[in-house]
Amino acid sequence: MSKLFLICSIFLFSCSNKSSRDNLIGSWWIIDEVNSYSEYYVNEQEWVFNNESIGPIYYDYHIKGDSIQIGSAIWRFSVSDTKLILSGKNGNFELVKIPGLRSFFEIVDDSMKFEQFQEEFHLRYLEKKGSNQFESNQPNAGFF
Repeated sequence: MSKLFLICSIFLFSCSNKSSRDNLIGSWWIIDEVNSYSEYYVNEQEWVFNNESIGPIYYDYHIKGDSIQIGSAIWRFSVSDTKLILSGKNGNFELVKIPGLRSFFEIVDDSMKFEQFQEEFHLRYLEKKGSNQFESNQPNAGFF
């Protein structure tokens, strides 16, 4: 009986970790504590920060249980289909999923598609700025 419990526990843990990783993959946006709009693109191996003033910055990330290490920062995280919450010593952040966005990772090696992608990013940035969701455009390097 204890072997069956152990096998079931391992199976459930591995499934929940995979589900978290699956929900994590995609594109996210946030207006952070300095009122700066940023987007984050996540695939199976990389986490990319994109900001109007800085441009894409790449990080490796690793998941262990309910923690995620992005670059050198370690966060507790919870993720659903629409929200990603990161909490740690650098603060708490709630990111929102961007539905239907072309994958950053599919276009990054094609300069024409990448330029168009950055133009679309700029339009999303202006849309948030125009909706008075934030007041300033101060550059930052993400929260890592």
